[in-house]
Amino acid sequence: MRKREEIERAAFSLLSEFSAIDSDGPVNLQKILVGIGADVRHGAWGNEQSRINADGVLVVFLPQHETAKQYRFLVAHALGHYCLHFYGSEVTFMRGSGRDVVEANQFASALMMPESLFRSVWAELDGDAHKVAELMWVSTAAVHVRALVLRLEKDERAVLG
Repeated sequence: MRKREEIERAAFSLLSEFSAIDSDGPVNLQKILVGIGADVRHGAWGNEQSRINADGVLVVFLPQHETAKQYRFLVAHALGHYCLHFYGSEVTFMRGSGRDVVEANQFASALMMPESLFRSVWAELDGDAHKVAELMWVSTAAVHVRALVLRLEKDERAVLG
């Protein structure tokens, strides 16, 4: 299992490479997708979430009837697999659990809520998770988890509701 710091660095590197951090709004995932030449497909795909072809092209499968925030998470999660789990041959990532999924989730969180930006927004909005979620275009639950991971929030009950 990779350390959190390694995953954070990988996410920040991707954000920096494509100038995807905007201090006035959410991280621009579209810039990254276009920059790497990803193929995003909408429809019913079963358990398949993403695939990286042998030539290194990321294909993201977005299911029907999800919210924009859920789509953003799925894209960020797929980018996590792309950055952390591609070793040169075709690979398909399915819905499920396991080390790779946990790492891709951590990457997605770090990608959509980069640490320095998150800390700044958290302080500016007095730790109001709902306002932070609105600004960063993520779920309130994701904000609480990120705040816990970064030790900005100490009460796990806030995450559990």
